[in-house]
Amino acid sequence: MKLLLANHHLVERAGSELYTFELATALHDAGHTVAVFTFVPGSISTALAQLGIGVFTASDRAAIEAFAPDLVHCHHAPCLYFLGSLELSCPVVHSRLGPWVSYELPPAVFGGVSLSLCVSEEVRDVAAETPFGREVQSHIFRNWFDERQTPRAPVRRAGELERLAVVSNHLDPKLRQSLDAIVARRPGFSWVHYGLPENPTALGAKELLELDAVITIGRTTLLAGALGVPCLIYDVYGCDGWLEAHRMPDLATKNFSGRLERRALSTDELEAELFERRRALELEATADACWQQWSLASRLPELSDLHARALQAGARLSAQTRGAYASLGAMVHDLEGVATAERMLRSQTAHRLDAEVKRLSAELGRLEAELQRTDAERAELRAEAELLRRALEAARHDHGALLEREARLAHDLAHLRGSAGVRFLEQVKRVPGVYGAWLSAKRLLDKQ
Repeated sequence: MKLLLANHHLVERAGSELYTFELATALHDAGHTVAVFTFVPGSISTALAQLGIGVFTASDRAAIEAFAPDLVHCHHAPCLYFLGSLELSCPVVHSRLGPWVSYELPPAVFGGVSLSLCVSEEVRDVAAETPFGREVQSHIFRNWFDERQTPRAPVRRAGELERLAVVSNHLDPKLRQSLDAIVARRPGFSWVHYGLPENPTALGAKELLELDAVITIGRTTLLAGALGVPCLIYDVYGCDGWLEAHRMPDLATKNFSGRLERRALSTDELEAELFERRRALELEATADACWQQWSLASRLPELSDLHARALQAGARLSAQTRGAYASLGAMVHDLEGVATAERMLRSQTAHRLDAEVKRLSAELGRLEAELQRTDAERAELRAEAELLRRALEAARHDHGALLEREARLAHDLAHLRGSAGVRFLEQVKRVPGVYGAWLSAKRLLDKQ
């Protein structure tokens, strides 16, 4: 079968992008001819192209029509509006992965849509009271984890909690504050954030297996569960507690999002969940449930059945439906063109800013190096000055000691002169003739 998967943007590792990437590659591996359409190409579409999967954008109208898919599997209403305006003749399966994001809302025009796939009951119920929800048959097609890059490893028992990761593209500030407070309380515990905008690093099975626990939502919960890594479902919406086998049916109704219980945890409550409640988890039972019911391999037969139903249902894109999409498709094309121009301008501005940041960073580095050199020279001068000061103090001390010794010697000499010498002369004077002889000798010596 020739399948065209459509997603508004294929730039970052996020929900619908990964959903499209994994479905496209799995269907391609299963022998289908697969191509993807996107308004905003990026790293995900590049990766698909490198795997031999065709990538179309809004400038490829003729190429899309020439591809002539047997079925369009579409996400996001703007994609439906644009593709519906082309000369295609096939049914559309329209998937919705979230309840409230604007692109995920039920489309206002939906001619040719044969089936609606909803990732959860929550998403289905949002559309129930809309014309789309009433007129298009809906099916629950749940999320999965991609087992193709996931080894089935023995499950470890929950031990000491030292390494925790928060995987989220919108990290809750209160969660960050609580985790930082727990780090201050518990030596040896640390946490790291994976996700936009700080750290958009891909987190796969290898990285998860190095952790003692993870806090996340959505599809990452299923991957963590399959690996036996304790997973706390917690994000900006709140906390739904730990992923456990017996709770998975209820958690799935809100797509493991934190919107089931929406608990707001204090720092003390979060600490208790991480260091006490976590130890009681039956991780092996959760891993078994994930591998049996939540792998991508378990979803593909279900998807094939749904695609077959769509082909048989009767609704399809045609010349009749094209008229309803024509103005919307042109409008979306123009708006996406403006948006693309804005993105290019922002990108160019960002490149200029990056260049300026690099220049200023280099200048800052030079100044810091100069400051370090100056500080080193200043420290060296301080050391030399200290040595001179100590030498001067030693010299002053020695000079004072010498003066003191000189005074003491002078005093002793004066004392000797005034005591022993005087007594000697007095004794000599008393000896007849001796004193006179001494005076005569002294006078003779003085004349010479």
